[in-house]
Amino acid sequence: MVLIYLILIILASADAFSTYLVQWRGEKDYSYSPREFREAEFINSVQACVRQPSPSAHSSSSLTFETVMEESSCQQPNQTNQNEIIQLMSTDIGRLDVVNGAARCATLRNIYEVLGEGDSFETCAAASAADSFTDRERKGASWAVRCRDYRNGRVGKAVNVGKTFERDAIIGISSITDNLRGPVDLSAPEILLYIAIFPGSRYLLLRELGHGYPDLRRFDPNTRKCITSTPLEPIAAFVAANCARVRPGSSVVDLYAGSCATLLAAGGLCKDVKAVGVERDNEWLVPFEKVRE
Repeated sequence: MVLIYLILIILASADAFSTYLVQWRGEKDYSYSPREFREAEFINSVQACVRQPSPSAHSSSSLTFETVMEESSCQQPNQTNQNEIIQLMSTDIGRLDVVNGAARCATLRNIYEVLGEGDSFETCAAASAADSFTDRERKGASWAVRCRDYRNGRVGKAVNVGKTFERDAIIGISSITDNLRGPVDLSAPEILLYIAIFPGSRYLLLRELGHGYPDLRRFDPNTRKCITSTPLEPIAAFVAANCARVRPGSSVVDLYAGSCATLLAAGGLCKDVKAVGVERDNEWLVPFEKVRE
């Protein structure tokens, strides 16, 4: 009886883990490399969304990553959006917390749930769980299917496929789509399925769950008046705020505020953050008497 009980515990624990595909944002000409902070930002951002977060980012309730596409294979000449990378992530953290954490990340572009994996359209559909969709979704949610072919090692528009290929893919996963009774909506479907093909005939059936932080451009230093010789890029500010696990009600102090990028990032993550910035005026340019008044 004890042995059976232990086996059931192990099976339950294994079922608790979910796998996601993470597509990171491409890098531009920054003076640092965002890829050094990608996983750290995501891990801490998700932990900030968990109701009872783990004190350590590398605890049992953490996230593990597996690289599907190497950065070197994604580099294309004459592209500013280089070094996009795709990783698989496994975690026992709830899906809602993972999606909410992803929505805070500056280094993340899209996140998908892995429904099934195989070496063909049919096998990846057959490997998907029976409870991949709720009863409501199966009966009435709008849906669409798209394909991405990464076998040539490229990203961006180069991964799009032709209509014939996409039609064959939809037929191949008919065991899934036949259970979706809602209308097809190509513009804004409630259920957006992807079939991603990677080198080595690795087929993944994915469901798009969300995106990273939507608009970083409004945090650029040139969008506001500030006197500083060292403006901080928005992506670095968001990485810092997420690694600090800023959450509603947090108090944030920046002792070297400069352009206040980290404070603005913290406020962008949570509206009710208490933020204080301190900046040294080495050249005595600020009229302190007027500030005091």
